[in-house]
Amino acid sequence: DKMYWWWTVHLWVAGVWELLLGAILAFVLLKVTGVDRAVLEKWLYIIIAMPLLTGIIGTGHHYFWIGTPAYWQWWGSVFSAMEPIPFFMLPVFAFNMVHKRRRTHPNKAATLWALGTAVLAFLGAGVWGFL
Repeated sequence: DKMYWWWTVHLWVAGVWELLLGAILAFVLLKVTGVDRAVLEKWLYIIIAMPLLTGIIGTGHHYFWIGTPAYWQWWGSVFSAMEPIPFFMLPVFAFNMVHKRRRTHPNKAATLWALGTAVLAFLGAGVWGFL
């Protein structure tokens, strides 16, 4: 029972919220910066794959307490410690796309929102979540 509970919690966090944030950020940056969609999609695939990989295997750090083999504690801890990496990739992605933009959009607030959201997601979920 508890194994599935941990899967539900971790996949909700890693499999939903980070993916939604990445997709919305990519959409806004596509519209605001005019960056080539192929470049943006390559970044987005990496940003989406990282939370799924680290989140799924990182769930293993909870398995020790429900009686699964002890190696899950090590595997889960290593991958759980890697979970802030995608949050670091978000601001790198956002600033990189703004730097490579092909047009200056008149809505500066949307550009600042995209950059600010990426930075605050990294600080809030990446840094403080790791602590």
